[in-house]
Amino acid sequence: HYYMQLFTEVYKIIGSFDIIGNPVSLVSNIGTGVYDFFYEPARGVVQSPKMFVSGVSKGTTSLFLNSIVGVSNTCSKITATFGTGLAQLSLDKKYIIEHENIENPNN
Repeated sequence: HYYMQLFTEVYKIIGSFDIIGNPVSLVSNIGTGVYDFFYEPARGVVQSPKMFVSGVSKGTTSLFLNSIVGVSNTCSKITATFGTGLAQLSLDKKYIIEHENIENPNN
């Protein structure tokens, strides 16, 4: 039992690494969209045909937006990782410091 819980938590930790685009966040966003895609129409069909149409609209919009947000965030994180790696490969200390200041303006 404890082994399975540990195994599940390790997957969550590894999956949340930004270096690979945080796939846990991607799956969560898409999962929310898919859930809404089915839940909203089902909730509306119980009330009235008009609410069903509204539910289809809400569910489709949620699926579309959550998919776009998830993919965009994942691509953004992967691109940032590549940018940081390329900055380090440049071996230019001044550029590396400027790049770090752009990524972390509070430091």
